[in-house]
Amino acid sequence: MRTDPLAWLDGEFVRSESLPKPSGRGFFETMRVCDGRVPLWSRHLRRLRGSVEAHGMPWGVASDLESIGAELAQRGDRRDDVLRLAVFEDGDRVRVQFTTRERPLNVQPVVLALVTADEGGVGATPDHKSVHREGYDAAFEEAREQGADDVLLVTPDGTVLETAIGNVFALVDEQIVTPRLDGRLLPGIGREVLLERFGERMIETTLDIGMLERASCVWATNAVLGPRVARVSKDPTPDSGPWATELIGAWHAALRS
Repeated sequence: MRTDPLAWLDGEFVRSESLPKPSGRGFFETMRVCDGRVPLWSRHLRRLRGSVEAHGMPWGVASDLESIGAELAQRGDRRDDVLRLAVFEDGDRVRVQFTTRERPLNVQPVVLALVTADEGGVGATPDHKSVHREGYDAAFEEAREQGADDVLLVTPDGTVLETAIGNVFALVDEQIVTPRLDGRLLPGIGREVLLERFGERMIETTLDIGMLERASCVWATNAVLGPRVARVSKDPTPDSGPWATELIGAWHAALRS
């Protein structure tokens, strides 16, 4: 039986209800825990540090954070769930915080609702994972009101960006494509893993609604749930074919490595 929620803040294990809310800038990572370890830890830490330093915040993070996160997952009986690490401003202090939560069900196909984003993406720093996610939260709620599982963010000119919680891949004319990084979407960890493992078999390009309508299959991907077959609104469930098996196999290989 799980214990009451625990967290870790600035060197101490604390109750989750006592955690402060960020008052200034801050960035976070949401990580998959597998049997008490975080297999993609180094990727997450590199991205988090890059975001913190790019915005002029001091890093000052303990070198043993990985073991601290593993201990927190163990104490809270979250050995196969989700770990969240945040570095944020609280008044004139920069704080480091770990929390855990249950891993959501891996629903497939994921139903995506089209929601129009600003031309520059969502939020002030769409290419960094900010703790201030009001824009994404609002889009996600809009999608849920439409009976969808997540949102597919599209600019007014029809350019596909991302979902509220991950990146998008599509099989278009027998080629896997994903939106290129242009400052308007997050360079996701799941996205990074798949691009590395498939090399030239995947292309980073501008993905628009027209291409999406021609796609044989669409996937929504993040570092917690991996690649999931998706359908847009009320479109029929796509035929993912052999690519689905390859993507899932590559994802599980990354988690084992």
